[in-house]
Amino acid sequence: AGNWKEAFDGYKQRLTDPKTDPAALPTDLRLAVQCLQRLGRVDELDGLVDAAAKLHADNSQLLRAAAHAFRDAWHH
Repeated sequence: AGNWKEAFDGYKQRLTDPKTDPAALPTDLRLAVQCLQRLGRVDELDGLVDAAAKLHADNSQLLRAAAHAFRDAWHH
């Protein structure tokens, strides 16, 4: 429905919660990045990805998603 801000807020909360299901985190990160892009807030991408990667450093799938997020990010 185009509620990108609300969606992003939900994904950010999940990504910064140590109790979030580890299997869901890579998708949550991908969708959070998509929300930031739609909102024109790509300047927040680095901080979000860094925080998620540090909190969930033992989750190799999330770390892979983080690497993809950095690789695929808009570089202006």
